[in-house]
Amino acid sequence: MFCGEVQDIQEIQNDDFPKQYVETYEYSKPSRASSFSAGLKDYELDKSEMQEIREKAFYKEIDDSMNKYLKTDLSLIVAGVEDEVTNFEAVSSHLDQVIGTIKGNYDHDAVHPLAETAWKKMSEYIKSQQQELLKQLQEGIGHKLTVDGIRDVWKMAKQGNGLTLVVEKDYEVTAYQDPADDSKIFIGPPAGNYEILTDAVDRIMFIVKEKGGNVVIVENNELANFNHIAMRLRYPA
Repeated sequence: MFCGEVQDIQEIQNDDFPKQYVETYEYSKPSRASSFSAGLKDYELDKSEMQEIREKAFYKEIDDSMNKYLKTDLSLIVAGVEDEVTNFEAVSSHLDQVIGTIKGNYDHDAVHPLAETAWKKMSEYIKSQQQELLKQLQEGIGHKLTVDGIRDVWKMAKQGNGLTLVVEKDYEVTAYQDPADDSKIFIGPPAGNYEILTDAVDRIMFIVKEKGGNVVIVENNELANFNHIAMRLRYPA
């Protein structure tokens, strides 16, 4: 098992991993007799079924050992030859975290090529998820389930109506807050008293998370049509 970020992955080496499958079961072959041919077929069938049972038990043991490492919303990529991947998926309780598979034998490969392949899979997954999210934002406009622009997003976040905040990674805004109504902010200094928010975007991210919402960071200009920041709402505005 490997853990890491981007293309930097490290093998977990402790009491849990790595694990190695060892066939220790002794299979009783049929004695030579007039029914040897039929007995041999039954023997091969029994041996095959027993091996399948033992292999699935091995993969279940692996899956159970992964629990402590996958308690959060970490994504999982499964690598191995096709039969191994199939057997693991048949018993795994972490399928909802599997975002891709890599078919092939990587037992003796260096870590770097595997990391590159895994990151490619992850990049494809992230891109597809972001495209789906942008589609949801666009569709939400007609149903009043999407707001964009720093002022409207701030207002909905303060009301606890933020389901998913989407913001470009380098987007920063200095804003001015009305001390009499903290649901209102201004881009320029308003008349009367005000409080300066040196990073209103960072503050919005904190508010959304604090109220149980999600925050997604995207590349610059991905939200050009949404004024660089947008939010999917829990209920219509």
